[in-house]
Amino acid sequence: MIIRLTNLMKPDEAAKIVASFEKETHGTPGQPMLDSDATRRVGADMRKAVMQIGGFSVAAMPRRMSDFHIHRMDEGMSHAIPIDQAVMGAGDAGGDDPVRTDLRITLFLNPPVEYGGGELAVNVSTGIQKLKMNVGDAAIYPANDYHFVEQITRGARWTAEAAIQSIIREEEQRTALTEIWSVMNWMQTVPQETADQLGPSYRALKRAHSNLHRYWADV
Repeated sequence: MIIRLTNLMKPDEAAKIVASFEKETHGTPGQPMLDSDATRRVGADMRKAVMQIGGFSVAAMPRRMSDFHIHRMDEGMSHAIPIDQAVMGAGDAGGDDPVRTDLRITLFLNPPVEYGGGELAVNVSTGIQKLKMNVGDAAIYPANDYHFVEQITRGARWTAEAAIQSIIREEEQRTALTEIWSVMNWMQTVPQETADQLGPSYRALKRAHSNLHRYWADV
């Protein structure tokens, strides 16, 4: 299951990150990650900020998270990640603890009109889904799903990437909780008259969501 989050970062904040590292060289030639003390500091600050966002916490149910890595893919580059490594060590993840890579997050740092190609493709149970999101938006998807970025045909594609260890270890359980939460979220948007009618159902769903979260939580 792919979870799409909008406005996780303000466009002007993303633009500042891109402007700061436009002349940065790649850590490994041919690979998208930028690797310097400055990018690592920004990645650590981004992790701290994102962990405080309510929508992210509901979607990912994070226990731990790696620092973000800044990626720039230039024209002609593509990137295939068959399966993410199962555990990122403390040195890779940032902070003191290793991170089990249950989920991966891709945060888009520049508008899609600035580059050609570069779709994020994730092989989920229903087939390959392709994403090309607005600046500041993000996609969260299982780290054990095959995923790749299609070749850049024009311009440069900027993203920030991180691994997430979820409180809910099993993907099917995370999906169930997310689907219940989505229905609850929809119920809060209906007209008041309808909301009054749905009140008992909403409270039942909220109780079920809380109980299942408590039962499945890996803490």
